Amino acid sequence: MKINILAGLLWLAAAGLFGQEFRGAFSGAVTDAQGAAIAKAKIVATEIHTGAKAGAVSADSGSYTIPFLAPGEYEIAAEAPGFKRFVRQGVTLSASEHPVIDIHLELGAVNEAVTVSAEAPLLESANSSLGQVITADEVEDFPVNGRMPLQLANLALGAISTIEPGPVRPFDNGTPGGGFTLGGAPSGTNEILINGSPNAAFNNQLAYSPPQDAVLEVRVNTFENDAAYGHAAGGTINQVTKGGTNSVHGSAYDFNQTSYLAANSFFTNKAGNPRPAYHYNQYGLSVAGPVWIPKVFNGRNKVFWFFAWEGLRDSDPANSPIETGNPVNFATVPTPAERQGDF
Repeated sequence: MKINILAGLLWLAAAGLFGQEFRGAFSGAVTDAQGAAIAKAKIVATEIHTGAKAGAVSADSGSYTIPFLAPGEYEIAAEAPGFKRFVRQGVTLSASEHPVIDIHLELGAVNEAVTVSAEAPLLESANSSLGQVITADEVEDFPVNGRMPLQLANLALGAISTIEPGPVRPFDNGTPGGGFTLGGAPSGTNEILINGSPNAAFNNQLAYSPPQDAVLEVRVNTFENDAAYGHAAGGTINQVTKGGTNSVHGSAYDFNQTSYLAANSFFTNKAGNPRPAYHYNQYGLSVAGPVWIPKVFNGRNKVFWFFAWEGLRDSDPANSPIETGNPVNFATVPTPAERQGDF
C-alpha cells in the first residue's frame, strides 16, 4: 500500500515538471520625486473582481516583485511612511505576462492618495518570448466556426492555418482548431496547454478545446526563448479558463446552422444535385460565483466556483457529402444491393 502511494506521488511530481506557469507577475521600482530608491515600501496588488490580494515589500534598491498572479484586472497600491499613498487602477494582467510597473511616491501623509487611472500602455520587458494574447473580449465577440477557442490562435503573429475551411466540431481531430504552424515550425509540433498544464503535448491535432464561454483568453507564444517553454518543436498555446468572482454571473447561448438558410455549393449545384440536408445546433450555458453557504461559510474574496456545459446536435457524419465534397454518400447508408448481401 505504501509503495502504491509513493509511486502515485512520484508520478504526480513528474507530471508537474512539464507544466508551464500561466500566472503573471508585476515588478518594478519604488522611487521618490528625485528618483531615489524607497526601501520597505508596501505594495499590494488586488484583483478587482475576486478581491484576491498579493503583496511585496520593496528592497533597499527600491525594487519589488509580486509573482504568481492569476490573469485579471488589478489595482496596485503602494505606501511608505512620509509619502502619499499611490494607487494605480485598471491594470490588466494576461497569461504569463510580466509587465514592469515603476511607482513614484510623492511627499505627504499616508492618508493622502495619488490615484492613477490612465497611463501609457504597459511594456513587457521581462519576458523573452514573442507572443500575443487573445483577450476575453475577443474570445467572446469574434465569430468562431464551431465555437473552438483554439481557432483564435490563427490571429497571432506568425500563426498560419494548415487546414482547409469547412465544418468544425469540437471533438474532431485535425480541425482548424489544431491545424496550424507557429513560427514556421511544422504543423502538429506545437505544445497546447490549459491553465499551464499539458494538453495533448507535441500533437496539436488531438488537443481538447473547452467551450468558448469557459475560456478567459488564449495566449500564443510564437517564438520561444524562455526557459519555461521549449518542450515542443513549435510554439506554445495556453488556454486560460474562466473562474468565479464575487458576483454571480453567467451566460446561455444557442447557435444553430441549417441548410434551409444556406445556398447550394457551386459544384453540387452545377451537377444538378440538391442541396445536402444539414442541421447543426450548438447550445450551452455557464454560471459562476462565490461559494456561499448561509450562516456557515462566505467565500467572497476567497473561494469561487464555475460551471460550464455544452451540448451538440449534428446531422453531418464524418463522411457525408458536406465533409467529403462528394455528392453521393457511400459509407453511412448501405445501398439496396448491399442490403441484399451483394457487396
